[in-house]
Amino acid sequence: MPRLPQLVTGASELAGEMGALYALSLVREVPFAALGNPHHVVTVDRRTHFTLHELLCELRSLSFFEGASSTDQALCFAPATASREGGEDLERRRQARLNGDGQLTLRTLLRGRRGAVAGGLETSAFHAEDLPDAGRYGGCDKMDEAQVPATPERMPGPDAPMSRWLAWIEMSTGARLSLPGQSPGLAARPVSPLELALRSQSAHPCRVHYNAALRLLAQGVGFAPGLAVSQIAGSAFEGGAERPFSSQKALSLMVETAQLGLGAAMRQAGRSNQMSRPGVQAARLTAALASPDRRGRTPSQSAARDVVEGAARELAERAPNLLRWIDRLNRERGVAREGSTLLLLPSMPRVPATPGSLPPERVNEAASVVIAGALSTLLKAVFDTGQDARLRLAGRQGGGIDIAREADRLASDAVLARLVTGSGFHAEAQRELRLGEAIAVQMLRGRLQRLGGARSLGFTDFDGREAWLGVAPITRGAHHVSFRRSGRPAPWPMETLCSGPRLAVI
Repeated sequence: MPRLPQLVTGASELAGEMGALYALSLVREVPFAALGNPHHVVTVDRRTHFTLHELLCELRSLSFFEGASSTDQALCFAPATASREGGEDLERRRQARLNGDGQLTLRTLLRGRRGAVAGGLETSAFHAEDLPDAGRYGGCDKMDEAQVPATPERMPGPDAPMSRWLAWIEMSTGARLSLPGQSPGLAARPVSPLELALRSQSAHPCRVHYNAALRLLAQGVGFAPGLAVSQIAGSAFEGGAERPFSSQKALSLMVETAQLGLGAAMRQAGRSNQMSRPGVQAARLTAALASPDRRGRTPSQSAARDVVEGAARELAERAPNLLRWIDRLNRERGVAREGSTLLLLPSMPRVPATPGSLPPERVNEAASVVIAGALSTLLKAVFDTGQDARLRLAGRQGGGIDIAREADRLASDAVLARLVTGSGFHAEAQRELRLGEAIAVQMLRGRLQRLGGARSLGFTDFDGREAWLGVAPITRGAHHVSFRRSGRPAPWPMETLCSGPRLAVI
């Protein structure tokens, strides 16, 4: 799997990214129901309080959310494409934080442009199916510890009995099937960004998606109509195509995709030229405001420090109240420092981890976003998301939920959780989400190739564009898979993620 190009930051985008993270730190305990109200008052200490509108005004004054900065080198990709494509990519990332009118809003701050269009601030309804203690692995069933194996058995094959798959998934992740007519109980959906982040940290990164898939299967939601082999191409089975798509194949596809996503995130984290994490940048901003000393620097150190100092200067000049509020929050939480503004990102509360959860480290937060992007894409592509295939949740009235929309919200929830923990920047999280989507598309490509026949499937990607994959027999036993975006032939997403100079033979 190719490695993604390095991200390099410039002053105005760093100021915008850090400003957004500071804002999320200030409102992370505010309920989602109140975050849509610009007049809601946030109290930091007895003397410090502000409304969400005032917070938004501070962020809107930053040049990154105002417009492109002429002096900013911004977050750009590899040097070979930085001069032209880097600027274009910067504008895409900036627009991802603004609404259709080009303004930063409370919704786009928390959900990004696409997330704000797809729904409100609430978390995905699939969280209501994600019991925190589901399954033997999570400790729901009363069993002797001696009866629970130290590690789950080997993953079943795609044609293994469904009972083996259910046992393996429950043992591995805590996800559990609840049959129709049973009362699985309802998990409380996270009510605030902080609760969402804590639940994300304490759970297996695949659990909520597996619970969603099992719920879809239990309620009889079918697979995408295009996965059924057309009668015209029925003879393709004679050429070695596999048997029809099944529940076991769907679960196998999800597990293999999640494993690839985890591996890809780990490889990206192993690079030596990664961006400094937000906590480090926050400490540098604090130091830059306290003592802008240029003596004794090498040229490379000077260039890097210039970016940090430029970001600190912009935050101090354009958003002084934001810095004052984050300084007061740090002091209220016992992080005291006399004589200078303290711009550290507040730490996350410690919560007990459940078996199968990943330690709250930067690489694991990134892996959670990649996995969420991949599995949400599979939920949209593999299952029938038409109007007649809505999921009916236990204890809820009405015609059910929009499966594709709630899958998109799951991905958006993973991004928001990553930002609330302060483990990454919005640009990083969005790229991780697209990496997960690209991995899912690659897996679908291979699976369609093996299934053969005349099949197709489609979904709406994380940018709101229609994506389509189709396979057609070309010779006996051979098949070709094509990819379209917005109705036109397009390169495979994994190729566009790692764009660079290419040679073509014409």
